[in-house]
Amino acid sequence: MTVANSIISNNTDGIQNVGFALDYGATANLTVVNSNVGDNDGGGISNEGTEGNATATIFSTAVSGNSAGGVFTSGSGHGFQSLAITNSTVSGNSTYGGIRASGNSYLSVANSTISGNSAADSGGGIYAGGFDASIVNSTISGNSAGTSGGAIYCQGLAQDVSIVNSTISGNSAGTSGGGIYNVSSNLQVATSTISGNSAGSGGASTLMALTAGFKLPVQSLMPAHRAKTSSTSARSLRMDTILAAMMAAVI
Repeated sequence: MTVANSIISNNTDGIQNVGFALDYGATANLTVVNSNVGDNDGGGISNEGTEGNATATIFSTAVSGNSAGGVFTSGSGHGFQSLAITNSTVSGNSTYGGIRASGNSYLSVANSTISGNSAADSGGGIYAGGFDASIVNSTISGNSAGTSGGAIYCQGLAQDVSIVNSTISGNSAGTSGGGIYNVSSNLQVATSTISGNSAGSGGASTLMALTAGFKLPVQSLMPAHRAKTSSTSARSLRMDTILAAMMAAVI
């Protein structure tokens, strides 16, 4: 299904893309281009798969003011889901934040702005709780979470999360990680700025809840309990090295 040059607003839900019946090779494909999805009572765009595959591509589109989150991707069983957001704006969405990825989902955000969203629990800007996630050349600002991860909340046992050439600023969380809250993902940040974020407590905890303002060079950020000592991998950066870099670069 393709939605182009359209306005989707004031509906119970915005757009739903659902994949099922994987045994029959079924895949639900959604493309949203040059459109505005806003002010819906439910979520803006939903990409879901239950025992099926679902793929959503969002390009040059605004997703704003939706009451149950901006863009959502999730799946269960044997199916996989992918969500790619490029040259788009996700702003002013509430309850479940701007972008929420969970289950068997892959997430890509590039050249986009994620701002002014709020989540009742975790991940005001982006909740990365599926498989791999990448954020490139994007701005995540002014988002809020009731608990952790004002800008980004990362959680996934088999998950790599990369943030490259991006700015994370002015976000807030009720408890920990006004900028980024990482629970169990392999988090890598390269040439990005994290500044002016705030949290109620636990700014830079052993779970890598990033709150202070600093600019990071190319390096890997991992939770303390997964830090390695091998010198052959960029993912081996020890927690004491990470904290030293953070303190040296605090604005």
